[in-house]
Amino acid sequence: MRRLIWAVFVLLVWAPGLALADGEVGVITEVSGDAELMRGDQVLAAETGVNLIPGDVVRTGDDATMQIDMDDGSSFALGAKSSLRVQEYRMREDHSIVAAAIDEISGWMRFAVAKLRQADYYRFKMPTAVLGVRGTEGVLNVEGEGINLQSNVMLDKGDVEVAEHVDNGRLSGNRVRLTDGEYAYRRVGRMLAMQRHFPERLQQRMPAFIKARLMRRVRFLKRRGIEPRRIEGRLFRMDRRGRMNGAERRRFERERMMREHRERRNRRD
Repeated sequence: MRRLIWAVFVLLVWAPGLALADGEVGVITEVSGDAELMRGDQVLAAETGVNLIPGDVVRTGDDATMQIDMDDGSSFALGAKSSLRVQEYRMREDHSIVAAAIDEISGWMRFAVAKLRQADYYRFKMPTAVLGVRGTEGVLNVEGEGINLQSNVMLDKGDVEVAEHVDNGRLSGNRVRLTDGEYAYRRVGRMLAMQRHFPERLQQRMPAFIKARLMRRVRFLKRRGIEPRRIEGRLFRMDRRGRMNGAERRRFERERMMREHRERRNRRD
């Protein structure tokens, strides 16, 4: 009986401080080029002002970029042919993070995560590595395919733990801890490794949009909560690097041109 009373007390004390996990958790604050938002079985246009909810997947096309500002103060930037999925995002009423997980990461991504309380967690899951962060800014990159698939982690500032995988909610396998300016990587079938400095080849390949430090742009939004437009056609298939094959790219361009033609015709009408 005492245990039941204590459980009810804890629920009453802590539950009001938690936001619903299926509510809006962030907003797209900048888009250049073609980008998609996958929500369930719907393919939507990823446009400035569209809110994100847990489960959403965003992808950028050729020569496209995107910035997302989350409601806890964290921000993400995606380069061309890149993607991420908001797998979990639970916040308190004050918008501080309880638990967050971003996965299905491909291509180039810069992240800046607000500081966390000791018991909370924030994770990024890549194809061959997982990060646990606690107030950090850095760059993630997924390159190669097949046996050459590799996850790269470049930390600009802060402290992050990188592991090979997650078991029962905990980082496991080989682990390394990175601080300012350090780099970790793991290729398929190999052990996690680290270096004290970023590789020159990655610095040269890094897009300018990803090199720039993140600044929150949500304050510049004229409007958020815009209803996303549904895009006709099926989901465009991409490989782990976020690249379309030739047929997919031609279909993407064809449907984009048809969509723009319909929009111009509707404006004339």
